[in-house]
Amino acid sequence: MAKTTWFRALQGAVKNDRVVHAYLFSGPRGTGKTTTARILAKALNCEHPRDGDACDECDSCVAITKGSSLGRRELDAASNNGVDDIREIIAGAWHGTPGSRKCTSLTKSTNSQKQRQPHC
Repeated sequence: MAKTTWFRALQGAVKNDRVVHAYLFSGPRGTGKTTTARILAKALNCEHPRDGDACDECDSCVAITKGSSLGRRELDAASNNGVDDIREIIAGAWHGTPGSRKCTSLTKSTNSQKQRQPHC
């Protein structure tokens, strides 16, 4: 992946511990939004980060790569858009994780807008 300006900005934020509580990645399909979120989650939870990058060797990095990390969740917002789904996300936010940060990615949120019914 070519390191663009925004990628270097995220890398610098991780390196200098100046991350914010939420990031919004938007763009056309296939531009790397979900991949970027995964890379960021791995860097934020890495036990031995190197210049803002994940080491890919520690337990946290391995768990995120395998998809078994409790510190990173990925949800399809088009399917998980009910009240009970949101309650589950909120309830899960209180559970401790081995990594230093909890990262939740909501993907396909534009699809959930199309399914919404107007309410009066």
